[in-house]
This record gives sequence, C-alpha cells and structure tokens, in this order.
Amino acid sequence: MRYFMKKSVIILSFLFFSCVSARESGIIDPDAGYDLRFGVISDTHVGGKGRDDSAYPLHQRFEKALNWYNTQNVKALAIVGDITEDGTQADWNLFKKIWENHKGRLQLIAVMGNHDAVGEKDTAAARFEKATGQKTNAHYMINGYHFIVLSAGKGNFIEQEASGGAIAAGRTEVPGSTTYTGDVVPPSVIEWTRTRINMAKEDAPGKPIFLFLHWPVQNTILRSDSAGATSFGSDYDTHFFKNDPEVIIFGGHTHLPNNEPRSIWQGGFTAVNTATLNYLGMEAGYLGSNSNGTANYSLPKIAEKAVGQGMIVSVKGSKVIIENYDFDMSEGPTPLNNVARIPQVWTFDVSNPADFLYTHTKREEQKTAPVFDESKPADAGLSGIIIRKIEKTAVEIEFPQAKIPDPNPGNEVVHSYRFDFINRQTGDIDRSARQWSDFMLTPRLQKPTYTQLIGSLKSNTEYELRIYAYGSFQECSSQYLTQIFRTTK
Repeated sequence: MRYFMKKSVIILSFLFFSCVSARESGIIDPDAGYDLRFGVISDTHVGGKGRDDSAYPLHQRFEKALNWYNTQNVKALAIVGDITEDGTQADWNLFKKIWENHKGRLQLIAVMGNHDAVGEKDTAAARFEKATGQKTNAHYMINGYHFIVLSAGKGNFIEQEASGGAIAAGRTEVPGSTTYTGDVVPPSVIEWTRTRINMAKEDAPGKPIFLFLHWPVQNTILRSDSAGATSFGSDYDTHFFKNDPEVIIFGGHTHLPNNEPRSIWQGGFTAVNTATLNYLGMEAGYLGSNSNGTANYSLPKIAEKAVGQGMIVSVKGSKVIIENYDFDMSEGPTPLNNVARIPQVWTFDVSNPADFLYTHTKREEQKTAPVFDESKPADAGLSGIIIRKIEKTAVEIEFPQAKIPDPNPGNEVVHSYRFDFINRQTGDIDRSARQWSDFMLTPRLQKPTYTQLIGSLKSNTEYELRIYAYGSFQECSSQYLTQIFRTTK
C-alpha cells in the first residue's frame, strides 16, 4: 500500500509538472480536455498605415496572427472591432483576401468598430456584412457556448436572417458609429441583448456567455473611464450586467497592452481588454515617447515600433482560462516560434462569483509596493542612479529597475516610475514627472535597467533626484533611488 501511494504521488507529480511545463512554454496540451478554445484580437486596422509600417505593414501583422492561431488548436477567432482603418471597399477587400488565405480552420466572429463605420452608415455596415459574411449584431453557438456580438448604432433593432453560423442576427436602423466614447448602443440593441442573455442562461445554465463590443464598458478595465461606452452603465450600481456573472465582455478600442492585471475587471460580471495589432495607447500624464522629456505623451517609448498582442480563451464547463500572448512583431512576420505568453493568465469560474479574483475589493487587499533592492531597509534611500548626460535644463539617467516582491498575489508588474527633482537650495520639488516602465514590451526585450531623459529643469541648479516605483495598482515604493547633481550654466 505504501509503495502504491508513493508511486501514485510520483505519477501525479509528473502529470502536473508536464501540464505546467506545457503551459509555461505556450505549447498546447492535447489532453487538457477543454470544451472549447478560441482566440481574441482587436484593432487590426487593415488597410491603414501603422507605426513602423514601411518595415512591417499592418496587414502582415494580421497574417502572422492568423498563421499563429492556426497552430494553437483554437476553433474560432473574434476580432473585436476596428478590423479596418476606414471601412472602405479597398480596406475590406484586403481584409477578405488575407482572411481567406490565412484563416485555415478558424471560424470568424466579427465586430464592427468606429473605424469600420466611416462613411455612410448603412453603406459601411453593408461592406462589413459582405466582407465578413456576418451581421452587425449576432448570436452564435459554438461547442455549446453562447457568443453575442454587439455593434453601435441608432434606432430600432431590425431582425434579419441569420448568417455566418448565427442563430439570431439583426441591425439597427442606422448601424455603426464613429463615436469614440459615450452612449453608442441604442435601447433597442440593449433590449435584444437582454433577450439573448436570458435565452443563453436558460439553454446553458452556469456556463460563460461571451459578449463582444468594440468599446469597453465604462469604469471597468483600465482607461474605460475615458474611452468606454456608457450604454451598459457606468458604475457598480448601474452596470447592465451587474447580475450576470456568466457574462464575459471583451472590448478593444483603447489600444492598451495586456501585460498588467488591470486589463481584466470583475464586479457582477467580467470585462476584458483586447489588445491591438496597431500602435499602443496608454494612460495620460506620463512622459511617454516625448524625446526631450518635457511634455506628457500618451504613447510609450516603443510607439513607433510594430506591436501586436492577442489572447486564447480556454473553457471547460463554467471554468475559464484566458492566456495573453505577445506576437513579438519586432522580429517581423515570418517566425511563429517567437510568440511569447505574457505572465498575465486569468482563471475564474463564472458559477462562483463570490470567488472572483479580479474585483476592486480584492485588489485593494492585494496591492503591493515595488522594491528596488529587497536586502535594504524599506525606508532607505538607495544609490544606483547613473548620470549619463547633464545639460542646462535636462539630465539623462540610467537606473536598475524595481520589482514586485513575492508572493505577488495580484500578479502585478512594476508599472511606472516617479522622478522628483528637489532643489537643494530651496528644498522645493522643482520638477516631478512620471514614466512607464518597459512592462509593455515583449518579455525578451525587457531590460534590468531603464534609461530616461528628463527636461524642464532649472539651469545651474543643484538637485537631489529621487526615483520612486509604482505597482499595477498604484502602490508607491517606500524606498527610492537617489543621486545629487548640478545642471550646467
């Protein structure tokens, strides 16, 4: 009996290690037993001119994503709006050509975004429907799970003959919207949405219901406060899905990367950010890609480089696993083995909302301050800043990156740094600036040190520079890096 138990433990340990190893390497375990796996991307902007477009056009990034998904044992791919740049016939022709040549066995779930609605709305919607073979609002069944696609528009909802595998479909009287935020979905679509959700709950009780709308629901995921749709409510009390724990709604539009945990949100339902194949957009108030360090830009330093991320959703009964991947577009369109799984992996059970991990309350409990050096006292000012260049009103520095100490229950990253320049003569902070870390880079490009130029300083002034680090949930480090220097005359 003892031998049998010992042997069983060894076998179970091997199986567990094998599964972990497969998932850590991004290799699909064929024996995982999922009911369904599907991919999600957004903001492909086919036909547009993306950053770094001459070296790596947007349509080639889309091709790489499709080619990779066809190696990953997924059945469908949802594209959550802004499929094209301007919704022109030329844009849609290019999309259709790429899709037909690279879709493999993927089933398409298409969502209309604001860029797809440019021009006369009915004509824009007709182009969308012809190119995708789908309606602007639709309800699908895939492997026993319900998928509901929603689009912006105005007027009454008009039921239409279902197409593209849908079990119900329709459009509004004026389909599509180029609006960037606000009330984009009319009451008729909201009413239809409730009908479809209730039908899905009755048909597949306890199973997740997957919804797709290009705009995120306001005040859920990061940046949804400024770029979200208000049509489905704007807070815990007014959210349309607040009593629908089965609902998982995917939104794009923000162009945020999915490298940090605020890209998923849970209240009475789950909201998920969908990353882009175009440029990255970030929060306001950071130096970003400003080359002289004097102003705030909402684009990160890599704004001019080709980027691209996507996700795979795996489902078993009521349980959901969402894995995020970086396509490592910096290496170009050819290699698929450089696609890397981002450390953000989100797991939850829609039948047990009391145990949702990604709620505001849980994150308040979990938030952790970064550290620069765990071996030093928490209140210590640490050395380590290298002054690379001093100018009359600017300084370029290099410093070791902070890290989130274990056990890191919120799966945080070092989100950003604050640079305080204390005037040694007056004691005042003459200049304070924020900058993101390189957390949004594909993992292999993240570096142990960070280099930053900061301007708008006073000339011929002695400063003490202090650098503080922030985690994903904006907990500031008690430690700081410090260095004294003088600007030139």
